[in-house]
Amino acid sequence: MAVIRVHKTRDYTVISNHHLREREMSLKAKGLLSQMLSLPEDWNYTVAGLVAINRESESAITAALNELKRFGYLVVTKRLPNETQSGRLEYEYDIYECPKGQTRSVQGGEKQGVDNQGLEKQGVENQGQLNTNISNTDNKKKDNKTLSERFETLWELYPRKQGKAAARKAYERAIKAGVTDEAILTGIKNYIGYINGQRIETRYVKQGSTWFNGRCWEDSYGQTERRTDLDNIF
Repeated sequence: MAVIRVHKTRDYTVISNHHLREREMSLKAKGLLSQMLSLPEDWNYTVAGLVAINRESESAITAALNELKRFGYLVVTKRLPNETQSGRLEYEYDIYECPKGQTRSVQGGEKQGVDNQGLEKQGVENQGQLNTNISNTDNKKKDNKTLSERFETLWELYPRKQGKAAARKAYERAIKAGVTDEAILTGIKNYIGYINGQRIETRYVKQGSTWFNGRCWEDSYGQTERRTDLDNIF
């Protein structure tokens, strides 16, 4: 008889059990919804962004999103140019812990299928390879720095500075849990090396909030340690 043990960490996400008990929903859709509910509120929910933090292809992510739409956990609303501040066609994506009925009326909007128009990709310019040769401008020891200053040093190095407030909270939680600045710094260096080695476009680089909330400094990027100007920051 097999023995299964669950080893929980300190980093928790509190979500409803409702979608986990949907017998007709696939595990892929359940997992994707759980992941989306765990992300910070300011995270940019795009197909490209979800692909960047998962191993599944864009078509697989889109299929899971369409399944969530069918079950009422995702509602996509089309806003016409005369209904938006930008004066352009826009889509709104509402994600729910408990499903909304398919007959739910959306005033002033037309519901669309995810597969017909896709989640909008981020309009971030392709800046080519990211620079890892960042000069050391602060030689103070970390013991003389406040927690906020230490985060700012790491944030300055991270290649995609979006979701700063959420990233700072995740950093503070990690430090309280015993994670060191050196571990996070090494993770940033490894991630930048991975980005450059794979020639990943900037728009597919994880936002700062996603990287810190996901404790991505613990990820293995398949590269050896190498000394750079980042080594002397702390």
